Amino acid sequence: MNYNEALGLAKQFINLGISLDESVKNPAIPLEFRDQILENLKEEETIILQPANIITDDEEHIDWLNLEDRSDWYYWPSLRQYLLTKKSLPNSSVRSLDKETDRILGRLASPNQQNSFDKRGLVLGYVQSGKTSNYTALIAKAVDSGYRLVIVLTGTDKGLRLQTHRRLKRELVGNSDGKSVPFPPVGKLWVEFTKDDLDGDFQPGFVNNATLQGSQPVLLVIKKNSVVLRRLINWLENAPKEIMESLPLLVVDDEAEVSYWEIMWIR
Repeated sequence: MNYNEALGLAKQFINLGISLDESVKNPAIPLEFRDQILENLKEEETIILQPANIITDDEEHIDWLNLEDRSDWYYWPSLRQYLLTKKSLPNSSVRSLDKETDRILGRLASPNQQNSFDKRGLVLGYVQSGKTSNYTALIAKAVDSGYRLVIVLTGTDKGLRLQTHRRLKRELVGNSDGKSVPFPPVGKLWVEFTKDDLDGDFQPGFVNNATLQGSQPVLLVIKKNSVVLRRLINWLENAPKEIMESLPLLVVDDEAEVSYWEIMWIR
């Protein structure tokens, strides 16, 4: 076991409710790493991250997220565990990500409300500031709370689309390679309408809109290309009306033109 593996294991113990000292002293943690792990984790505990500012004009917004029962959430807890143990992110960074994505998700409409909704927002971030991690966590929480169709719009070339798809597959969809989140249990498996290969963009002939009637989340990772987007729009417009009227949809644009990414919520 190397240091990073030992650090990840200690974080797992802490997530189980075991104290910091007991986690580090667990026999599974090699003795030569314990002092360094303890020092590292104590430093993480003292980091204070300033919350992001929010500007909103939605005075009639209902704070539905705080009433949400999270006891059966799967996707965010799985991603959170991955970030702490596989990517070895500091606890403070993951706590900040958790808090900020709650603030963003809370501005959406509840996916369980009966009337139709159209909610839109912008999240601004510098290059390499964690924007992809932010919207990945947001997607995980949105699906946990009831959103079922997720469309991610990437850059205009195949390589960027593939890169984004592979990251989402690693952090959301799951894999058995030991380097990703594990595959979800039966009933929570993702349905992918795009593929993680260079020519895996959206093709209506390869998908069945009857899948949208199920309870499993559906993911599409799509280039911002007019031909592809037109195919997608036509496919959505031709889907049975009763399906589309009851399907909570989250659209994420992570390659907007002025160095920010845009999230659009439409139902």
